[in-house]
Amino acid sequence: MRTVEKIAAICASLLSSGAAFASESSSGGMSISATVPEICQLDASNVILTPSDTRTVVTVFEMCNGTSGFRIIASHRDLGVEEHVQIDYGGQITDLQPSGISDIAFRYGPFVGEQQVAIETANLKQGIAISLGMTPI
Repeated sequence: MRTVEKIAAICASLLSSGAAFASESSSGGMSISATVPEICQLDASNVILTPSDTRTVVTVFEMCNGTSGFRIIASHRDLGVEEHVQIDYGGQITDLQPSGISDIAFRYGPFVGEQQVAIETANLKQGIAISLGMTPI
Protein backbone atom coordinates (compact mmCIF):
# COMPACT_ATOMS: atom_id res chain seq x y z
CA MET A 1 0.00 0.00 0.00
CA ARG A 2 1.43 3.39 -0.98
CA THR A 3 1.95 6.13 1.61
CA VAL A 4 -0.91 8.26 0.25
CA GLU A 5 -3.28 5.29 0.42
CA LYS A 6 -2.20 4.58 4.01
CA ILE A 7 -2.86 8.20 5.02
CA ALA A 8 -6.30 8.13 3.36
CA ALA A 9 -7.17 4.87 5.15
CA ILE A 10 -6.13 6.28 8.54
CA CYS A 11 -8.15 9.46 7.96
CA ALA A 12 -11.22 7.49 6.92
CA SER A 13 -10.89 5.31 10.00
CA LEU A 14 -10.61 8.31 12.28
CA LEU A 15 -13.59 10.04 10.71
CA SER A 16 -15.85 6.98 10.85
CA SER A 17 -14.93 6.01 14.41
CA GLY A 18 -15.51 9.54 15.70
CA ALA A 19 -18.94 9.72 14.09
CA ALA A 20 -20.08 6.53 15.84
CA PHE A 21 -19.61 8.06 19.30
CA ALA A 22 -20.80 11.61 18.59
CA SER A 23 -24.10 12.86 19.96
CA GLU A 24 -26.42 15.15 18.04
CA SER A 25 -25.19 18.21 19.95
CA SER A 26 -21.50 17.40 19.48
CA SER A 27 -19.31 19.40 17.16
CA GLY A 28 -15.76 18.86 16.16
CA GLY A 29 -13.19 19.31 13.52
CA MET A 30 -10.05 17.90 12.13
CA SER A 31 -7.10 19.38 10.34
CA ILE A 32 -4.81 17.44 8.06
CA SER A 33 -1.66 18.89 6.53
CA ALA A 34 1.26 17.57 4.55
CA THR A 35 4.65 18.94 3.57
CA VAL A 36 5.75 18.26 0.01
CA PRO A 37 9.52 18.43 -0.51
CA GLU A 38 10.85 20.56 -3.36
CA ILE A 39 12.07 18.30 -6.14
CA CYS A 40 13.82 19.38 -9.31
CA GLN A 41 15.31 17.13 -11.97
CA LEU A 42 16.55 17.39 -15.49
CA ASP A 43 17.03 14.31 -17.67
CA ALA A 44 19.44 14.86 -20.54
CA SER A 45 22.30 12.92 -22.04
CA ASN A 46 25.66 14.61 -22.19
CA VAL A 47 26.11 16.25 -25.57
CA ILE A 48 29.47 15.53 -27.19
CA LEU A 49 30.47 17.60 -30.22
CA THR A 50 33.55 17.31 -32.43
CA PRO A 51 35.18 20.25 -34.22
CA SER A 52 33.36 19.24 -37.43
CA ASP A 53 29.91 19.38 -35.71
CA THR A 54 28.29 22.78 -36.20
CA ARG A 55 24.74 22.09 -35.00
CA THR A 56 22.87 19.48 -33.00
CA VAL A 57 19.41 19.30 -31.44
CA VAL A 58 18.53 17.29 -28.34
CA THR A 59 15.43 16.94 -26.19
CA VAL A 60 15.59 17.26 -22.41
CA PHE A 61 12.94 16.54 -19.78
CA GLU A 62 12.71 18.99 -16.89
CA MET A 63 10.58 18.93 -13.77
CA CYS A 64 10.50 21.18 -10.74
CA ASN A 65 7.70 21.66 -8.23
CA GLY A 66 9.31 24.65 -6.50
CA THR A 67 7.31 27.85 -6.43
CA SER A 68 10.32 30.15 -6.79
CA GLY A 69 11.63 28.54 -9.97
CA PHE A 70 14.98 27.19 -11.10
CA ARG A 71 17.92 27.81 -13.40
CA ILE A 72 19.40 25.55 -16.07
CA ILE A 73 23.20 25.33 -16.11
CA ALA A 74 25.62 23.99 -18.73
CA SER A 75 28.97 22.57 -17.59
CA HIS A 76 31.69 22.27 -20.22
CA ARG A 77 35.42 22.60 -20.75
CA ASP A 78 36.96 26.06 -20.91
CA LEU A 79 36.51 27.63 -24.32
CA GLY A 80 39.41 29.04 -26.31
CA VAL A 81 39.50 32.67 -27.46
CA GLU A 82 38.04 32.00 -30.93
CA GLU A 83 35.73 29.14 -29.94
CA HIS A 84 32.02 29.90 -29.82
CA VAL A 85 29.11 27.76 -28.60
CA GLN A 86 25.53 29.01 -28.53
CA ILE A 87 22.60 27.19 -26.95
CA ASP A 88 18.95 27.79 -27.75
CA TYR A 89 17.18 26.27 -24.75
CA GLY A 90 13.43 26.39 -25.35
CA GLY A 91 13.71 29.81 -26.98
CA GLN A 92 16.26 31.31 -24.57
CA ILE A 93 19.46 31.85 -26.57
CA THR A 94 22.75 32.04 -24.65
CA ASP A 95 26.43 31.99 -25.53
CA LEU A 96 28.46 29.62 -23.37
CA GLN A 97 30.91 31.42 -21.10
CA PRO A 98 34.63 30.71 -21.61
CA SER A 99 34.97 29.68 -17.93
CA GLY A 100 33.19 26.30 -18.25
CA ILE A 101 29.96 27.03 -16.33
CA SER A 102 27.11 28.89 -18.00
CA ASP A 103 23.58 29.81 -16.93
CA ILE A 104 21.48 29.08 -20.01
CA ALA A 105 17.84 29.39 -18.93
CA PHE A 106 15.62 30.43 -16.06
CA ARG A 107 12.18 29.13 -15.13
CA TYR A 108 9.80 30.75 -12.69
CA GLY A 109 7.29 28.63 -10.85
CA PRO A 110 6.66 24.91 -11.19
CA PHE A 111 7.19 23.27 -14.56
CA VAL A 112 7.05 19.78 -16.08
CA GLY A 113 7.80 19.08 -19.74
CA GLU A 114 10.24 18.53 -22.56
CA GLN A 115 12.41 21.22 -24.11
CA GLN A 116 14.12 21.28 -27.49
CA VAL A 117 17.74 22.34 -27.15
CA ALA A 118 19.70 23.45 -30.22
CA ILE A 119 23.47 23.82 -29.93
CA GLU A 120 25.53 25.64 -32.56
CA THR A 121 29.32 25.83 -32.60
CA ALA A 122 31.95 27.81 -34.46
CA ASN A 123 35.74 27.50 -34.55
CA LEU A 124 36.03 24.57 -32.13
CA LYS A 125 39.68 23.57 -31.82
CA GLN A 126 38.85 20.31 -30.03
CA GLY A 127 35.75 18.33 -29.06
CA ILE A 128 33.47 19.52 -26.30
CA ALA A 129 31.13 17.69 -23.92
CA ILE A 130 28.23 19.70 -22.50
CA SER A 131 26.39 18.51 -19.41
CA LEU A 132 23.07 20.15 -18.46
CA GLY A 133 21.76 20.43 -14.92
CA MET A 134 19.36 22.47 -12.83
CA THR A 135 19.22 24.09 -9.44
CA PRO A 136 16.35 25.75 -7.56
CA ILE A 137 16.51 29.53 -7.20
